[in-house]
Formats: sequence, structure tokens, C-alpha cells
Amino acid sequence: MLTSPSGATLLDFGQNLVGRLRIRVAGPRGAVVRLRHAEVLEDGVGVRLLRTAAASDSYTLRGDAACEEWQPLFTFHGFRYAEITGWPGEPRAGDVTAVVYHSDMERTG
Repeated sequence: MLTSPSGATLLDFGQNLVGRLRIRVAGPRGAVVRLRHAEVLEDGVGVRLLRTAAASDSYTLRGDAACEEWQPLFTFHGFRYAEITGWPGEPRAGDVTAVVYHSDMERTG
């Protein structure tokens, strides 16, 4: 976990991957957690190279559970870094998991 110059929470997954983020979060009803994905950093997540692609997901909390778990269903992203905004309190290391997607191919070489 890092902090951007603007104060946003940044996550570095150590390598580029294709997938999406799964979050476990607790907070008040109506709070919105936003996740932005990028392959590089530029004073925060580097979205300049993405041009018009949003590369972001958001989740509105139900607020009726001690902890809610969520991940988007119909998208995936290529990223190494993710920026989190709107998180109620401070996220902990185990609150966000990168879920990797890949082809299940038999190794041939």
C-alpha cells in the first residue's frame, strides 16, 4: 500500500496482471468505494495512456452487514496499480485481493 501525492490510497500488486479486484469492506449504507486501475504511476495511477477508457469500478455499500464482499462480474482490467477512494476508514492489506484471469492451457514448452 502506498499513498499518492493527493492522499489517495494506492495498491501495488508487484506485476502487471489481467483480472479484477475483490473487496471486503464495512461501512455506512450509501458509501461509494471507487477503484481505478492502471499499469503505471504518474503522481497517482497513470490513466493518461488509457485515453477515454475509464478502467474503474465502483461499489455502493448496503450497510447492513458487518463486512460486505464484492467484485465486478462483467469486466476485467489490465493493471499493476489500483487507486482506492471512498473507503470508509483505512483499508487493510487483506481487504483487497487481485483475482487473476487467464487461459487454462497445457504447458507445451
